[in-house]
Amino acid sequence: MGWRVCLCDDGVEPGDDIIDVYNFGEVSTPELIGDVGLDLTTTRDLLGNLQSAIVALQEDCLRAGALAQARSLPGVELKDYRQRKIQTLFGEVAFSIPRLRTRDGSILFVDWPKHARAHPELDYIRAQFCAWMSFGKAQKMLDRMFPVNVGISGVTLLSLYP
Repeated sequence: MGWRVCLCDDGVEPGDDIIDVYNFGEVSTPELIGDVGLDLTTTRDLLGNLQSAIVALQEDCLRAGALAQARSLPGVELKDYRQRKIQTLFGEVAFSIPRLRTRDGSILFVDWPKHARAHPELDYIRAQFCAWMSFGKAQKMLDRMFPVNVGISGVTLLSLYP
């Protein structure tokens, strides 16, 4: 028998959508103290997969909200979807932001800063680590703790958080 983590709606009925997040497989009796609980790699994978599933649900909500607004406002139509990627504590997420068009130009359904490339929590943790230790050590510690592959070196951290 295997174990898995799934997301489902509160009022789930048989046949409703269930999103598989992570499959643990067989859970065995721990033989060593290091076998108790989840290891770092499994935890990262689990949280990364959970985050991807949540982002997919949020993307569906964005799409439905934009379509509803386009239907309810005269002269507004769905123009296209703008692809965005941001770094978070548990890896990079990619999603589509709907853009709406009016007669006199286009507007974004969600107005997020174009320059933002990381989640505010990731920026905050980077700044905290850089305040506590050297920038190079801060980057090594972040690489060890979180799967943030943004290619930021200690020198880049220094320029971001002087």
